[in-house]
Amino acid sequence: MRKSPDYYMGKYMKIEAKNVVWDFQDDNYNLGTALTYIMRAGKKPNNPITQDIAKAIHHLEMELENQTYIEGLKNR
Repeated sequence: MRKSPDYYMGKYMKIEAKNVVWDFQDDNYNLGTALTYIMRAGKKPNNPITQDIAKAIHHLEMELENQTYIEGLKNR
């Protein structure tokens, strides 16, 4: 099995980001991806923290748009 990079591992409990995502958001790609970017923010070499924050926000905005659309369909 392939070892994940250190920037995806928790500092104290050594829990991998994807395992947290699967536990909390296994059925929602955008929220899960946003969580992953937030958890690794500032840890990936040569990748500024602002880039990961912006990517997380992008996925949250996409999910907000998606959920707003779904709510609109339900209220028809």
